Amino acid sequence: MKAHCVLIVLLALVIGLGSLLIPATGQAKVFFYVLSIDGALVKYDPDTDQIVSVKTDAGQGFIDSRLEEYWGPFKRRILDMQRQQIITDTFDTREPLLLDLRSKAARRLSIGPANTIIGVVQVIYPRRASRFYVQWAPWTPSKRGLAKLTLTTVGHDGKVIGSSPSFLLYSATLPIYQADGRHFFVPVPPRGCQLIDGETLAVKAKFDFKSLAKPGARRPEMLDSQADRALLGETSSESDLTLFTTDLTFNPQSASPRICMGRLNVAAAYLNPTATQAVVQNKVYFSKSDPLQGGDLHFYDIASGTKLGTVFIGAAGGAEILGFHPDGRRLFLRATAENADSESIPPIFSRLIIVDTVTRTVVRDRSLTNMGKAFDFVDEP
Repeated sequence: MKAHCVLIVLLALVIGLGSLLIPATGQAKVFFYVLSIDGALVKYDPDTDQIVSVKTDAGQGFIDSRLEEYWGPFKRRILDMQRQQIITDTFDTREPLLLDLRSKAARRLSIGPANTIIGVVQVIYPRRASRFYVQWAPWTPSKRGLAKLTLTTVGHDGKVIGSSPSFLLYSATLPIYQADGRHFFVPVPPRGCQLIDGETLAVKAKFDFKSLAKPGARRPEMLDSQADRALLGETSSESDLTLFTTDLTFNPQSASPRICMGRLNVAAAYLNPTATQAVVQNKVYFSKSDPLQGGDLHFYDIASGTKLGTVFIGAAGGAEILGFHPDGRRLFLRATAENADSESIPPIFSRLIIVDTVTRTVVRDRSLTNMGKAFDFVDEP
């Protein structure tokens, strides 16, 4: 009997070891692609911490680093590795371009008559729609002396489908995309939002956040959305910031416990992909004359509202959240080098920092020169 049991154990060990020795076939892994501010395309493996490849002229000479200076909160450059294309605009002519990474062809998008475009405000890019949108300012002034913004629809083949007056605000934050990759939310003053179909631009629903506000506080504004939750922030009369989540119907009964941030100088606030944690980044200044110094990442549990921990990101010229890895556990940031020239415009973002949101530790901090804001995650064999 004992010999029989030993034989079974040995067979199990052999089978187990054999399965370890057999290479996995058809197993995909996730690569991180980032477009540098001068047009190089970097492919990086976050699991092995290896730069797999660098295409030095993916931007085909059209990527202008000066655009980084004028981006502000808006998204004006898109990297789409699934479709093998880059959408960008040019500094001098203000014309948007579609760059094909396969054919290495550049196509100018005729969004308006020649010499009538003041500039592109932002690109709205629902990843699972058959089209994208360019919001831009024409020269034609309104009665108030301000340009009426135009929204131009473009197919992924580069053909312009049509243009109409933009329903988006010039000063609004970026559209907040839903997890389905098609719908997105846009803010509507005062403190409301609309749900837009990214394929048709039809308004699917309108929401007013008045019923969500606590007594003495301003109506909340939407900051992010993940899974089936929305992250909102409200400000009291004392300028204290409070964060909470609701379901996507913004039902007050679905609101999570409030997370009081006090007067923290919040640079960004995001939900993780499962909407179980909020990640809040604050700006840290040593003095009014010093450049931005890093910025703490504060982690909060949504269900209880309790603080989970803090990670300090040290960077002489600041750090900026890019987004979450598809595994939901890793948060990617770009940061300046410690010896970066604070007078450089734009600043040279030359470090990639990856934070584990479960252990709340920095798991990667490596050089990645001239990182831009346009990035993508791709599953590949």
